[in-house]
Amino acid sequence: MAFTSDGPVRIAHGFGNSRRRLSRALIGPVDLVETDVRFQDGKMAVRHERKLGPLPILIDEKSSLGLKSEHRCRLPLWRWFMALQRNPLFLQEVLAKAKDRRGLLLDLKGQYGDREETLAQALAEMLERMGMEEQATICGQNWPLLDHLRAAAPHLKVHYSIGSADQLEAFQAMLERDPIRRICLKQSLIEDPLIERLKGLGITIYTWTVDDLWRAHELLELGVDGIISNSLEMLGLLGESPRRQRQA
Repeated sequence: MAFTSDGPVRIAHGFGNSRRRLSRALIGPVDLVETDVRFQDGKMAVRHERKLGPLPILIDEKSSLGLKSEHRCRLPLWRWFMALQRNPLFLQEVLAKAKDRRGLLLDLKGQYGDREETLAQALAEMLERMGMEEQATICGQNWPLLDHLRAAAPHLKVHYSIGSADQLEAFQAMLERDPIRRICLKQSLIEDPLIERLKGLGITIYTWTVDDLWRAHELLELGVDGIISNSLEMLGLLGESPRRQRQA
């Protein structure tokens, strides 16, 4: 089953990271629900925050507070906050809730060294086992992990995330040897000649994080294919509600 809309791909930023916000997005005017995934103790945890070793304590920047998860008990530390991890959410639960309802944009977080090939294989197997290969799109700034995932499951939709000028330069060098055709691009990096070149190569472009409707339309005019936003209301103004279509 494919999930499509008549307009651009609309992606709810971080709404998959909490049960309450996931429930809102699954009935909202979106095509994909962005969900952060971290590999933890043999499981796939859903959270943006880092975990302090074996302790049930999470840490993240204040800039993500309220957008990524819901923590009632928080301790501010300069530009960071700490929170007690309660009732953790795991990817299998999110996949089960989204199945046949909305697609997911799985944003893979963290660095895992020589375990990355095994972890990529485990993710591919979970998506296959739960019948979520068509509904899932994967992205992340850990490009070696994405390389392993593409090798394990070439049919999956994998977007290379680009969040800095240095990463953009490295990505353009990669294109000379690897026909990557999907990216997530930070909106501050977007300019007309770049988009024109990437679209000329047939690359699908999602961009984050766009909460201003005028800016969203400007980016779509340039050729961006998908908008990642914190605002369900704004995403609803970008086109008609998504519809489900059964594939032949």
